[in-house]
Amino acid sequence: MNKENIFVKFTKREKQIIKILMKEVCSRKVLAAMLVLSISTIDAHMRSIHQKTNTHNTAGVVKFAFENPSTLL
Repeated sequence: MNKENIFVKFTKREKQIIKILMKEVCSRKVLAAMLVLSISTIDAHMRSIHQKTNTHNTAGVVKFAFENPSTLL
């Protein structure tokens, strides 16, 4: 685990989105429907998640989550 990742703080909704992504739901449309949100809201949450995890795609977010499970508590 990278020490700098210990201090990442996600919002409740960001944690919810990451947990869904970890279950292999990658479609923004499906994710938006599951959470009853607009696609643009999902995009905004994903931008924030990417910034906090220093990743550029969903695979990077999922990898980060598996390597740093304590950030999702």
